[in-house]
Amino acid sequence: MLKPNSQYLLKAACAADVSRQCQPAQRLPFPVGTAVCLGEKAADAEQEKLLALLGDYYPEPNDHRGYIAFEICRALPSFIGPEMHGDIFGFHPRVLARSWPSLLYQQVNLEHKLIANDTARYDRIVGTVIDVMISRAPTEDGEWPFEVPTDVEAAPFLTVVAVVHKQAGGALTMLSGHASQRRPRNVSIEVSAFYRDGGVFVPQRHAVMEWEELDPEMAAAITQDPRSKRMRFGKYRGEQLVYAMGGVQHAVDFSGVGVVDDGKQAERRAKVIEMRACQDGYARMAASQEVAFLPGMRVSWGKQKYAGEILSVHPCGMNRGGVAVAGSYEAPALIVRADSGREIVVNSAYVRAE
Repeated sequence: MLKPNSQYLLKAACAADVSRQCQPAQRLPFPVGTAVCLGEKAADAEQEKLLALLGDYYPEPNDHRGYIAFEICRALPSFIGPEMHGDIFGFHPRVLARSWPSLLYQQVNLEHKLIANDTARYDRIVGTVIDVMISRAPTEDGEWPFEVPTDVEAAPFLTVVAVVHKQAGGALTMLSGHASQRRPRNVSIEVSAFYRDGGVFVPQRHAVMEWEELDPEMAAAITQDPRSKRMRFGKYRGEQLVYAMGGVQHAVDFSGVGVVDDGKQAERRAKVIEMRACQDGYARMAASQEVAFLPGMRVSWGKQKYAGEILSVHPCGMNRGGVAVAGSYEAPALIVRADSGREIVVNSAYVRAE
């Protein structure tokens, strides 16, 4: 059985002796890097407070860091899929209750592009999960007596905050594209579990069945791909069967989150609450490098020898007026006030100091 790391269990406000921290409508004055249970009716209220939460409990975003807050992993009867491999799966509320702390401190990537996923030659990791909240709290004795609800809106889900490392390749483009709505983004979970610990969610019965409980007709609707060895869940009497990862009582292991184009996420109820970022214009350079450009310096560029004064330096690039300009420590983006009075954004690779 997969179990969350013990350090997560210590951080999670789930044990009976700390259940008082999970009361409904309670403000969450928790430090960075915690997993927190919300009260049963507190989820919507806490989402409304999330913008203030970002400002109150985390360092302000700057040229090097931003934040993304999102909702993900709503439990059955909501399900995920079909995803990139054609899988359709979901989580029993009890499984989500046992497993949600494992998402803490996991990586956030672009389009699931990881070497481990066999989807890229190099990793596209752009962030780290720093806080996880579940929308339902345990009882006073620490139990999770959840069953699959009849109303999908009553199913527990996770609210997550991740820090975005803006120096990472593609991070700035992701933030600016979502902010301008030229390329809105959503989120997609990455999770692992043993098939033997799973089960089958049957919509007609509104329950998760263990493998040994399946009747022959239902079992015949489940096949295994001979090459990938992945289980394929078909239809039973006209209704789609869903792979219940972790069955009813086991835990699954959340390993990360992919940021994908909105509309391409396998979980239809997943949503980005906010991406928060800014450029502060600091002239930050690597300690081992000579600072080549600083605010106040005169520079010129182009065949027509345009010239102006540097107003600010952006090693991580920036977006201004819907125009994104790449930047790095070797060639930062610059905001320059031209002699004509116009402010422009230009990469320093194309300018020279006067």
